[in-house]
Amino acid sequence: EQLCIRKFTPRIKNYFKILDNDIGRPLSHISHDFRDIDIMQVIQDVQMDGQTVEKRICLNENQWFMVRIVPYRVAPRMFSGIVVVFVDLGWMHNFLEEADRLG
Repeated sequence: EQLCIRKFTPRIKNYFKILDNDIGRPLSHISHDFRDIDIMQVIQDVQMDGQTVEKRICLNENQWFMVRIVPYRVAPRMFSGIVVVFVDLGWMHNFLEEADRLG
């Protein structure tokens, strides 16, 4: 598959350079602001081996996310695409910094 975009939530526009008319375009055509990850390579790895991947990634010094890349299963051992989920970990990062500060 070409890993074309089927759906996305409005909030992802904060992190990917994506427009509503990008539905149907390959994800590899869309740029993003995440560093420390080759997201297309990870997505292709999940597509090849069918194993879910979770990684903690940084957008900038203050924005941390957990990305979960999951094969979209339509039957046992049968996939029809990939689901990519981003979870904002900012609250956790702030909590840990505050806990460290308080000792």
